[in-house]
Amino acid sequence: MRAHFSRPYLDSAGNRVPQAQVRILEAGTNVQISETIYTDGSTGAVKTNPFFTNGGDVSFYLDAPSRVKIGITSPGNPEEFWEDLDVTAPGLDSVHAGSGANSMQVGSGAAAAGVGATATGVSAAATGKDSAAAGRAAQALADVSSAYGANTSASAAGATAVGASAGASAPSSTALGFAATARHASSTAVGAGAATTAPGQVMLGTPTDMVEVAGSFVVRSAGGKRWLLQVSDGGLLATQAAPTSDSGTAGGSAGGAGTVTVLRWVSPRDFGAKADGVSDDTAALQAALNVCPKGGTVYLLPAVYRTSAPLYIPPSVTLLGSHANIEQQAADVVPATALRPLPIFSGNAVVRIVDQVMGSYSELSREQQICDLTIDGRDLAASPAVDGVQLAGNVQGVQVRGLNIQRVSGHGLRSVVDAFGANTPIGLRAQRVVVYKAALDGFNLASPLNSTFVDCESLGATGNGWSLSNPGGATLSACRSGWSGKDGFLIAPGLGPVGLVGCTTDRSNQHGIRIVAGDGSVVNLSGCRLYRDGRNNGAGGGGGWAGLAVISTTCPVVADGLTVTVGADDSSTSGGISPQYGVHADHSRYVSVSSGLLAATDTPWHDGGGNELLLRGPNVTDQKGRSGTEAVRTVPGLRVTTSSLAFTSAGGLVSDVLNPDVVLPSDHGLIAWSQDPGSVTANSAFGAGVVQLIKIVLRAPRTVTNIVAQVVTGGSGLTTGQCWVGLYDATGNLVGSTADQATSWQSGGPKFMALVGGPVVLPAGSYWVALLANGTTLPTFTRGSSVSAAGANINLTAATARWGTVGSGLQTLPSNLAISSIVLSSSPYWAALG
Repeated sequence: MRAHFSRPYLDSAGNRVPQAQVRILEAGTNVQISETIYTDGSTGAVKTNPFFTNGGDVSFYLDAPSRVKIGITSPGNPEEFWEDLDVTAPGLDSVHAGSGANSMQVGSGAAAAGVGATATGVSAAATGKDSAAAGRAAQALADVSSAYGANTSASAAGATAVGASAGASAPSSTALGFAATARHASSTAVGAGAATTAPGQVMLGTPTDMVEVAGSFVVRSAGGKRWLLQVSDGGLLATQAAPTSDSGTAGGSAGGAGTVTVLRWVSPRDFGAKADGVSDDTAALQAALNVCPKGGTVYLLPAVYRTSAPLYIPPSVTLLGSHANIEQQAADVVPATALRPLPIFSGNAVVRIVDQVMGSYSELSREQQICDLTIDGRDLAASPAVDGVQLAGNVQGVQVRGLNIQRVSGHGLRSVVDAFGANTPIGLRAQRVVVYKAALDGFNLASPLNSTFVDCESLGATGNGWSLSNPGGATLSACRSGWSGKDGFLIAPGLGPVGLVGCTTDRSNQHGIRIVAGDGSVVNLSGCRLYRDGRNNGAGGGGGWAGLAVISTTCPVVADGLTVTVGADDSSTSGGISPQYGVHADHSRYVSVSSGLLAATDTPWHDGGGNELLLRGPNVTDQKGRSGTEAVRTVPGLRVTTSSLAFTSAGGLVSDVLNPDVVLPSDHGLIAWSQDPGSVTANSAFGAGVVQLIKIVLRAPRTVTNIVAQVVTGGSGLTTGQCWVGLYDATGNLVGSTADQATSWQSGGPKFMALVGGPVVLPAGSYWVALLANGTTLPTFTRGSSVSAAGANINLTAATARWGTVGSGLQTLPSNLAISSIVLSSSPYWAALG
């Protein structure tokens, strides 16, 4: 279908001008377009360019949408131009000029006939001057009238109708809401079914809970939806008093105009909820959840709602309360907004979020939210167990914020696999969730993949504070467990890394953090603080409990900034302190604690045996006993002393690793050397054509620029092109070499011989400096005192020799050494890297 342009050409009085000449030009120019223009949208009838208005309309068709400029010359007047106009294909979203001056119509069947009128939507009609109609079948029929919404009608001057089937039929009248009708001058009807009966009257419909906040009204419309009427000072309903009943007349001025938007909030009270702390509100709550539109909110006003069965939250629906009692502990305190199961409650959780199959949803179950309320399980029977909130199967992107779960007979917050044992929740986000005195675990999470928990706490759980099984990709930040009946955090890692950042424990009955039987990933603990765990049922220590315990774990466990401190019960002033161990590990693959303070009643660092690799860093300090009452005790391992890095042996002997009294290569501006140059007391020449090897060890990756050696007596008659220095790695590969040294070696002194091609980056490892000379009299180089070859290379082989020789009759350095052919040397020559 061809693209179409149509607009009336009107004179200053608003009358159509016939027989005006029209030229269709290229956009931004005065050049006529080259495209063919047509008289209609389908036949081949060609229209000339220029042409004359037919009855005052400028109308033509093009083969394709385009942007043009139009020049119009009316009789007796100069040519005027319409700039950059779009010629568009017709359709629901097409935009056309209306039939009134400066009018516009948008949408299939839309008609704007009044001067300055705008019609938007299927079959919308705006026929009055400066009128506006928006919505399917909306009609603004009078001057300065406005109709917004399906089947709305504003038929009198200055009338406004907003909402489905709203009608304003009198001058300056306003109808807002489903089927609201304002039939009298300057009257206002607000709410479902509201109708005015007298001029200047403001009538309220039948909402059950109209609320005014800062100049805004919330009223109920059809299907439980909410209209939010936002108005400014002096605007519509701005002086309205809050109603005292469900319907009736309220005073106030209806002058001005406000902004009307839809807020999709649903109240369970609209569905019969009593919220009196006694009546069973389960049916009303579930009805509100079921009718709530996608992206909407079921709002619980401050009250206690009793339930007898689980509530199911559909996809993309929010269950929102007004307030959660985050720190509430007293049993006699009634929460501000709470779901409180009745003693007859039947089901496995107070609130359930289930997957698409279990919920019979038409779409993937995702994006549910629970916010700002308390789940109070004080009336639940001890058996069967009832969880607070349960996520089941493949549910994704659930958010839980500002939630208090207390005294439930099961777990507080729980995730479980589906009926097939395959799918679990993904991407759970929990923030400020507190579980108090759960009969089982505070948080019991099976495969909470890629989930994040921030500022969440379990306090006084009979089981574990946190139990995480296969929590791949999960992160816990600033989370806490206090006074748990078992472990503070029990972690069984699976696929994907797990991270605890800034998490704390306090007075766990068993281990503070226990990591068990994990496989396939890594557990990172950063800045965790574990306080007086291992309560041991009040016995005060013992039991083999630790702040951190890693038991039979195949995945790596890496901790830094770990603090384990001892203490007793709050009421105890002496004795009863715990834990027995600071860190305990047994039969585990890799456990590393790089820094921290470890305190314990018995052993701060306890190796239970069977570990493949158990590492403690240089900044780990141990303390036995209560903080500040007993001296810090040293244990085997690297540690930082006042002025050096030292190693404490099992027998308590301390040996310096880096002592400032020992001269190091860096003190000479060197990287590494074969031995202290102050210890070399001899010099000699080595055989012509034989490569002399000197081992140097790099303890860390370094960038090497020079090879350094010391010539004592220069040579003479040295053969040019046959005196070389090179550097080989431990496999015998040549990794760097210098230029020919025949001239340099004819004089004595230190020789800094640059590597050809510039510096070389070398990884940590063993390297051989290789010296090769040929000539009449060879130079002598500094070395240590001669010993036997076996003595100089004690306990080493040819492939690992510290000093050795290889080859004969050589004139250049080989690219590869036959390291199995190295002969141990008795001359410990000196060399260095710089």
